[in-house]
Amino acid sequence: MPVNEPVDKAGLAVVHEARRLGIFRPSDLAGQMRLDLSTISRHLRSLEQQGMVQRAADPDDARAQRISITARGGDLNRVLDHRAATIRAAVAHWPEIDRGTLQHLLRRLADDLTHVAERSDSPQDPHLQEAKR
Repeated sequence: MPVNEPVDKAGLAVVHEARRLGIFRPSDLAGQMRLDLSTISRHLRSLEQQGMVQRAADPDDARAQRISITARGGDLNRVLDHRAATIRAAVAHWPEIDRGTLQHLLRRLADDLTHVAERSDSPQDPHLQEAKR
């Protein structure tokens, strides 16, 4: 499932929640995710450009839009579901404490990778600039 630009962690969460909601207004998604409408709108724009979601006029309110996940967005969710199931099966025999530790460390890694990606465009970080050379 190639995409022109990767779906970031927040975008993945939006696609996941969009699948759960079905057809929805952006304000419904913002409320469900407890995020500002402008934040959700920005993510939806990016996901729409990547073909993950689509917009349609709201038949009940001409000023509003309805959002739904596309086949491509559904494919992304299926890939993620399959990967999650594979990991769950691989660690099912592990003691609960080990699975908890893995979960904690993976969240930490994901957060750190997000921070590195956010800083990678910053010219103030000499280590990252050196690594790009």
